[in-house]
Amino acid sequence: MSTDWNQGRIDDEESQKANNIKTRDRLTKELEEAETLAGIKQKQCEETQGKLNVQRGKNSKLQNIVVAAEKGNQQIKSTLENCREQLNAAL
Repeated sequence: MSTDWNQGRIDDEESQKANNIKTRDRLTKELEEAETLAGIKQKQCEETQGKLNVQRGKNSKLQNIVVAAEKGNQQIKSTLENCREQLNAAL
């Protein structure tokens, strides 16, 4: 009876060991896949950040153009108002 119990314990331990090995192997593979995916995502983030920086530069240039255009429009408006006033005064 004691031998059967001991063999049962040995069999149970062997089964647990086999399951633990399968779990370890599965988790090791999942970790490798996750690390690969993380590397891909990191590269995508870096590429997106680079594109974002380029777009920010373009936006800044465009904003400067808009500001210059607004100043030019204001000068044209001022000049036209002066011309109108001079024409009205001449009439």
